[in-house]
Amino acid sequence: MIALDWKKHIVFIHRSITESSFLEMVGVIQGSCAGDLFTRIYSYITGSSDDLQTMYDKYYSEEYPTFEEYLVKKERVTNDILSIVSEKIAAGCSACIMSPVVFGDFAIPQLLESEEFEWIFDILSGEGI
Repeated sequence: MIALDWKKHIVFIHRSITESSFLEMVGVIQGSCAGDLFTRIYSYITGSSDDLQTMYDKYYSEEYPTFEEYLVKKERVTNDILSIVSEKIAAGCSACIMSPVVFGDFAIPQLLESEEFEWIFDILSGEGI
């Protein structure tokens, strides 16, 4: 997860990671207490994220001639972050903007911002696949 500002982050979700495979990689059993928690985490991340490439193609491709220009000018991505985004996309990830959402689970964003849970984003980005 890369913070763009205090309320917007880029997360990388590997296209092969489903809720079931995520739960398996985390090592929890679906339907258990831990399984329910990690299902909520997965749902929060995927539900509050918009694929940047899809957004560019749908809304911004006429305004910005390239996806990279869109990232730099509209999303304020630095060149360092741009190279990370390019690498992750080439590795099979979707680069997504995650903004806090206002439905239900207020504890999940706080949990995800703690350093102890950074490994969740490693799993979602397909590290170790």
